[in-house]
Amino acid sequence: MSNEMSDYQEQQFFENEVRRIARSLWPSAQYNGAEMVDGKERDGIFKTEDIIHLVECTVSRSKQKAIDDSSKLVKLWKRKRTDFPGTALKCWFITRDEPTAEQRGVIEESRKKNNGLTIEAISMEQFRNKLIDVSTYLDCRENFNFGSMQEQSKSDKRNFKYVPFDILSDSSQAYSIQEICQAVAEDKQRFILLGDYGAGKSTTMREIFFNIRDAFRRNEKFQFPVLLNLRDHFGQRDAAEALERHAKLIGFEPYNQLIRAWRAGYIIILLDGFDEIATPGWQGQPAKLKKLRWDSMQLIRNFLKETPNDRGIIISGRQNYFDSRVEMKDAFALGDNAAIYLNLNDFNEAQVQKYLERRGWNGKVPLWLPTRPLLLAYLATGEFLPSIIETDKTQEPASGWDLLLTSICEREAEVDVGISGSIIRQLIERLASKARNSNIGLGPLSVDEIIKTFQEVCNFAPDDRSMILIQRLPGLGEPNANDGARSFIDQSLVDAARAGDVVRFIEDPHTFAFQNFENWQIGLSTLGIQVASHILSSRKQSDTKLSTALPLAARKNENYVLATDLLHLMQERGIAYQGGDYVYIKGVWVENLEFDEMSPDFSRVEFQDCGIKHLELSLDVPEKNLPKFSRCMFGTVEGRVSETEMTNSIFQECAFDDFINAGETNTAVLSLNMPLACRVLLVILRKLYLQSGAGRRESALMRGLDHKGKILVPEILSMLSREGLAIEYKAKQSIVWLPVRSEMARVQQLIAEPTVSTDTLMRHARLIQKT
Repeated sequence: MSNEMSDYQEQQFFENEVRRIARSLWPSAQYNGAEMVDGKERDGIFKTEDIIHLVECTVSRSKQKAIDDSSKLVKLWKRKRTDFPGTALKCWFITRDEPTAEQRGVIEESRKKNNGLTIEAISMEQFRNKLIDVSTYLDCRENFNFGSMQEQSKSDKRNFKYVPFDILSDSSQAYSIQEICQAVAEDKQRFILLGDYGAGKSTTMREIFFNIRDAFRRNEKFQFPVLLNLRDHFGQRDAAEALERHAKLIGFEPYNQLIRAWRAGYIIILLDGFDEIATPGWQGQPAKLKKLRWDSMQLIRNFLKETPNDRGIIISGRQNYFDSRVEMKDAFALGDNAAIYLNLNDFNEAQVQKYLERRGWNGKVPLWLPTRPLLLAYLATGEFLPSIIETDKTQEPASGWDLLLTSICEREAEVDVGISGSIIRQLIERLASKARNSNIGLGPLSVDEIIKTFQEVCNFAPDDRSMILIQRLPGLGEPNANDGARSFIDQSLVDAARAGDVVRFIEDPHTFAFQNFENWQIGLSTLGIQVASHILSSRKQSDTKLSTALPLAARKNENYVLATDLLHLMQERGIAYQGGDYVYIKGVWVENLEFDEMSPDFSRVEFQDCGIKHLELSLDVPEKNLPKFSRCMFGTVEGRVSETEMTNSIFQECAFDDFINAGETNTAVLSLNMPLACRVLLVILRKLYLQSGAGRRESALMRGLDHKGKILVPEILSMLSREGLAIEYKAKQSIVWLPVRSEMARVQQLIAEPTVSTDTLMRHARLIQKT
């Protein structure tokens, strides 16, 4: 309870909580409570069919308060015994803390003086334990896995110490763990916590759980936390059934106690991983995908609906699971102001250093390495960082990840397993390809599938030494306790590894053997495309092979996800498709497509019945170079303002959810009353950090600026590079600038209040001279 609460308010709050428990313990008396008897208020009178319960409760630890309350109870007992002869009566003296010895003595003396008086002196915790044994539940829950933390090693979980993240609302308001816990417990607030895979959602939810638990044990809060790993509740729709399964999983019984406490409002519900209770993923049905996601959220909707309105809830999941915030609100059945959306950012440099120091690492990490806790913990505990840093001479993500994969596989080969580092890498890459069959692209991969893949890559069955390697394959998490299946620990790591088989197909598309690849659901992200391009360049492969591979992937193998990867790769390398065969890409889900004046000619490519989450079209893109789109669904379109601007010859029978006119936002920024260099800085930061995509071509960063603004762009980009907020990546045909995700919180705060910002970036921008 808040320290600002007065003694009277504290007493009133305590009495209300006691009455809440009493009504849950004695459901037939749910409409009973405080009563006026002989002109005086009694804290609680609860009449059931068999017994009448008389309650006095206090936050005081004084002996005199016990004397006063016992006197009230005795008088009330005598009155009710006269009014209800033959009905059993029981008196309760309930204290917030453990009753003192003096208080117990007073109650015992009252019992002895009044023949037939049944009276009990107990603490709030003891009274509540008649509803549910909270201490036992908390002990059971603490010994059970917390979300994706089950993919960490046992020793890492034992030694785990939380390092705070930057947690910002959509309005860029910063929240600490303590502030979130206070708001959910005292203000009855509901939060949606969003972040990428491996960004620390489960560790943050775990920390929230422990914070609320500790406040409960200190008697500062009367609600206790219940945290469900939603991955354990796939296919469930009923909230009560989910609580029962949760109780069984953690070994808590009787199961119905948890449900009863929840309905009574004594539980703060924490639901971790809404993206992990989805129905089976993309199946080439763009019109049904949104409906599938909506159906998957039935359990979430039921929890939000059935949890008492005066109790808070926290729900976490991947921020890019839904097409838009509007779809998320609809799927959860939330109004515009029904919840606060919190965004979990990657670690900044200081947080990375602190996190790794707690794991015994005091060196630096490459700037390109995503600052995700799950990956950092793996690299630090596996001692991979030294070899990476010793040989890393670049800040480019593609070459850096290529080096990382080589380093960890060669280090693994140093253990006497009789397999070279290059073969271990090929095994990891093949498993990463097979993980594309899952709806988030990380797995799980069964033990049988891992062994089968080993045989495919090595051409022999694993022996005893090879089985040791299989059990500790780099980049895979801990085996599932039930079936031994394993998943990749990091989205960036698995995406970089996926590039390997894509390159192999390009090098020899006629003979590359596809096995279990026909059900790919996940395409390469920007990082995977860049890694594939880097490998092709390092091997000096001819770009004409890409034009040959594209129609073979689409027509011969009917692997339309691979065909989309090849199209992205051709765009990355500035290669037009000029093959004789028209290429049709059917029924795939595409995260992002971007076309500008630099885009090559893809006019002989057509997307059919596909879903495209985000499409960006520059104003000056030559439409004659665009691919065709037939019966496709688009989440958001940037660069156009309405469906009337979507040319019929390009977009045939397509549906569009939303249009974003980024130009209007840039115009508003450029009209701010501040130096031009500061305004250009804001435009660049918005494009790099807030708009879709993992990077921006340098030409795109100049788009929308006048001549004076464009002149300032190179110097501002150079400043961002020096300050560690942008990475220059030299693609084959252009320069691409990448954001440093660990700086997201800093950038969001700067953008939210630019005119009063004291950030050093603004000071440096003001010093840039016009030329």
